[in-house]
Amino acid sequence: MKIETIQGEVFQFLVESEHGRGTYRVDLLAYQGNGECHCTDFNTRRRAAITSGKPLFSPATLCKHLRAVHDMVHEQTMREIAANHQKNDSRRNR
Repeated sequence: MKIETIQGEVFQFLVESEHGRGTYRVDLLAYQGNGECHCTDFNTRRRAAITSGKPLFSPATLCKHLRAVHDMVHEQTMREIAANHQKNDSRRNR
């Protein structure tokens, strides 16, 4: 799935549909970081799960577009943390 950051928007993404038939806007700040998506699955099932009290960040509350964005953000964050850790370790070992 192709994911693009929306320039000038904080934690807003466009996610290409799995079959390339369109894009969905994902707002990762909605619902305390769980996020929301403009796809049919989110609007018919996942939002209802959230409002009925299902745990956030669970399979019940995340459509595949949200999972893809969460995975991308997690991977980028972990790479940055690892790079900073290595940089700090090399400074300490001088």
